[in-house]
Amino acid sequence: MKQLKQHGEAALADAKTVETERKRIQELIKKCGYELCDIFNMGGTGHFYGYAPSSYFPALSLTQAHRLVLDRGLSDQKQSGVKGKKMRLTYTFTSNADRSKELPPLIISKAAQP
Repeated sequence: MKQLKQHGEAALADAKTVETERKRIQELIKKCGYELCDIFNMGGTGHFYGYAPSSYFPALSLTQAHRLVLDRGLSDQKQSGVKGKKMRLTYTFTSNADRSKELPPLIISKAAQP
């Protein structure tokens, strides 16, 4: 058994809507005659590098693990947590549908005016 945490797009996507839109896009590609080499997809992920780890890493030895600040534990009363700094890097990866062209990764950091 595994503990999985859904967040972001994975937690919000409705399976029925995804399937409907997938079919609509496939029909549009066929109707307009687009080639796979002309269809690009960009995916992105974020990394909040100012946050403490959110769970225990079994691969760490106990001498290493005791230094980590974790956000989970067992208690019979409410405990104060650790506020993470919202320093984020966004990584994007882009390639065309037949993978004949992959663009260099794009890394986005802090905006001048968020």
